Amino acid sequence: MNDIFLEIKARGDVGRFVSGGWLMDDHFFSGATWEIGLKGFTSRLDKPLTLTILPLCKDAPIYLDGGIGAMVTGDQTAELVDIQAVPQDRLSLTGK
Repeated sequence: MNDIFLEIKARGDVGRFVSGGWLMDDHFFSGATWEIGLKGFTSRLDKPLTLTILPLCKDAPIYLDGGIGAMVTGDQTAELVDIQAVPQDRLSLTGK
């Protein structure tokens, strides 16, 4: 079976992807797209899925490189920008 990846674009301190109370994956904000391969979690996908984005405070004592800090608006930011399910393509080649 090929994999399906969730591609999540979000702004906030940390994102958590939970299935029935079990943490499947987490992601600390860096400006990069958060990718979660679902193939390894097939036994958990029948339970309620929850995506949480915890807010990042403007005065948080962390360094955000390359203009990433400008993505924090107001006193705090927690925003889901986009989420997509993207199938993994597979190509098999055989040579003679």
